[in-house]
Amino acid sequence: MGGRSSRELRTTLQSTPLGKILFLSKPYLLIALPAKIFFMIKKWLAAPRKKREEGTFVATRTQAYSARRRAVLGFLAAVAIFGWTYVFFGSGVLDVQTLQIEGLTTQDRGEVARGVWQAIEMQPSFPGQQKNLLLLDVDALSVRLKNELYMEKVAVEKFYPNILRLKLEEKQSSVIIAANNEFYLIDRHGIGSARIADEEQGQILSRISQPSPTAKTDTPILTINRGVFFAVGEPFVPEATVQGWLGAFQELSKAGFGYRRAILEHPTTTKLVLDLYEPYDAYFDLLTPVESQIEAFYAFTKMKPADADIRSYIDVRVPGRVYYK
Repeated sequence: MGGRSSRELRTTLQSTPLGKILFLSKPYLLIALPAKIFFMIKKWLAAPRKKREEGTFVATRTQAYSARRRAVLGFLAAVAIFGWTYVFFGSGVLDVQTLQIEGLTTQDRGEVARGVWQAIEMQPSFPGQQKNLLLLDVDALSVRLKNELYMEKVAVEKFYPNILRLKLEEKQSSVIIAANNEFYLIDRHGIGSARIADEEQGQILSRISQPSPTAKTDTPILTINRGVFFAVGEPFVPEATVQGWLGAFQELSKAGFGYRRAILEHPTTTKLVLDLYEPYDAYFDLLTPVESQIEAFYAFTKMKPADADIRSYIDVRVPGRVYYK
């Protein structure tokens, strides 16, 4: 990545002894080296004169000499400051040129890379310095990428002079829809991805018939009873809706919540029905945090009255209340 001039500049700098030090050293040496040179020059200029001068105008000459030394020192300091400021912030040598992305399994690498570059450009920084590796806030970038790329975990590391390494752990980013006696795959944006072929449906059917909870890496399966229209490449539901589904399935998986099937009456329905292995269902609300509803369900099943004969459902959709039948 990067323009031709940046590569040529880097090659030229690396071919010099100083460039080899810069490119092979750790980042703190980039700061320590100019400081060391500056103090060496200062020590040399401040060294006492070996020959003791005598005469009427010694004091005047000494003052003039000291003024010249201070002027030279100031000039060299200004040159050093300007030069290193240019190297660090103007030359582009420390601008991010290469992204190393690890951990992708389902998401498109090109799409993720574009999202990373956009996030870097949006980082608060000095004008024109968003890509500067010295100034890049990797913690803030990690938080932004976790949200914008829909990731479970994001770790960002700097490798000088111009490499940014990302270690990603993906969230589940697609849902299998069971409807109309078929299976469809939709992505995290709510777009229809594919009709699942007959030869692949056996594995899905076996998952439906086997105990849950599913593994975190398993694509969740959602049964929708009616109102389903599917076309590859067309919106199936809004992005916010499918991300609500994915969030709910993620919380169920984390909690180890077992169920046979997850059912919606219609794609726009917010009442999630979980077909349990017990002789009743569980009702959850997709508009409120599922984690708290899971806690309410577990608390109720541990403390329910001994004479409670539940044959239909346990409804935990209302905060602070549990209904059953």
